[in-house]
Amino acid sequence: AVSPNGEVKWEYDTGGLVYTFAMAIGLNGDIYFSDVQGMLYSLNADGELNWKTSGNGGLYSGISTHSIAMSPNGNTLYLAGLDSSLNAIDASSGALIWQISAGYMLLLLLWSILMEIFIS
Repeated sequence: AVSPNGEVKWEYDTGGLVYTFAMAIGLNGDIYFSDVQGMLYSLNADGELNWKTSGNGGLYSGISTHSIAMSPNGNTLYLAGLDSSLNAIDASSGALIWQISAGYMLLLLLWSILMEIFIS
């Protein structure tokens, strides 16, 4: 994290590459992101690990090209899986809430609808 004046406030080493198109920031300041090794992370605003999960054996691997959406109440993360699934993840624990298996085109449609709902 970098302060407004450009000074590094803290760093977190995942031990691998982090290439997330859009991280999510929770209402409480928690930061959610994924890495290319298949881990989904939650850090608090001070850069301390809340939790990390690999989902279903690296489900989130490669997710770095997708955005992570946050529900309006801050309780749920939404992200796509490599298996063309849409996943709802508990923001406080990293546990899988539900998963919809979808074809690629249906996944894109669902994702665009979710992004419209949460960005609007």
